[in-house]
Amino acid sequence: MILLTTLGVYVCGHNKYHKFGIDNISIKQFERVDLDGIIEIYEFHNITVFVTINGIYACGTDNLGFLKPHNNHPLPVKLDIDEIKHISSNEDCIIYSTSDTTYGHGWIRRFGFDQSYFTTIPREVPLKNVIHVDCAYGHTLFFTEDAVYGCGDNYNYVLGVGQRYHLDNIELIFTGKVTNYFTCSNCTILITNDGVYASGSNAFGQLGLGKKTYVDKFTKLEIENVISISGSKYHLIFVTENGTFGSGSNYSGMLGLGSIKKINKFTRLNVENVISAYHIKNRCTLFLTTNGVFGCGDNKFGNIGINQNSHILTPVRINLENVYHILHRCYTVFISTDGVFGCGKGSHFGYDNIIFEPIRLPFKPEDIIISQPPLSKKRFGRTKSSKN
Repeated sequence: MILLTTLGVYVCGHNKYHKFGIDNISIKQFERVDLDGIIEIYEFHNITVFVTINGIYACGTDNLGFLKPHNNHPLPVKLDIDEIKHISSNEDCIIYSTSDTTYGHGWIRRFGFDQSYFTTIPREVPLKNVIHVDCAYGHTLFFTEDAVYGCGDNYNYVLGVGQRYHLDNIELIFTGKVTNYFTCSNCTILITNDGVYASGSNAFGQLGLGKKTYVDKFTKLEIENVISISGSKYHLIFVTENGTFGSGSNYSGMLGLGSIKKINKFTRLNVENVISAYHIKNRCTLFLTTNGVFGCGDNKFGNIGINQNSHILTPVRINLENVYHILHRCYTVFISTDGVFGCGKGSHFGYDNIIFEPIRLPFKPEDIIISQPPLSKKRFGRTKSSKN
């Protein structure tokens, strides 16, 4: 776990890829990274990038040439990069933007070149004015102020170009200003002021069309006033001004409908006054509402926050008050006015067992710095590429 606070960056847990910035494989309690002036963190599978007032630093295990010549560095090393406005990475590439140029490392077909080779030297991406990048699972999305471009794997129609082929070069895939989005290996969803558009395989009925037929071009969905999207390659949940709706596979009960029955039309979920919905990696959902936090789905790894090792088919209220934000990866962190609490795999908190009921963490809520969602601020926000 990596937490950005007003007091510095604190880490805890298994440090297999040396991406915590501390030269220790197993960190049993929260330790502070010896790096000051950190204003933003980008955490990826193998590496972590620290944007500080004194420059750009990174650590971890790197075969993409980003840390070159320090390919395996447990401590933060200063990079020869003056500025990063946004960065995204997956296991086969890393792409970052400066004020006017975007660069890529790794498989160059992931950033717009019709060739199959690997580069550890930064290669300029042939697209200007990029404000956000998402190195998703096999494909890459490039956002500008008024359009979306893409390249890479289009096997599941995630790039919406009408045909099922690999885009070797960066192509325009959508025209219009996008305010929020969701992408995975099965679909891409774009929220605009004009509505919600989607393209993808729709193999589980997650696009809410009443059928499982693939959608090969960006098509307007029959859902309005969408605030945010969460989900996986199997299902989607839309928080709207008119309620919260879901569609797709429900194999672990993550839609909270009282069963594991699949649905292929947008269905109102059994939870009211939702502010945000969070899909936790281990097949469960948390709903932050004005009435508290509710959870449903597979609680095998304790991510929901209740003492029950089973599938929870109907949303259950978590025994925490005044929660206003939730952080999650393979763990769950609840930030409330009463404190900071965590549950899930205990190794992230320095324990050997799974933590089902949230425990208090050694931080004050006002000390936790919360990154803003992508595309929501002038400075390019943090993103997490999804495989699920």
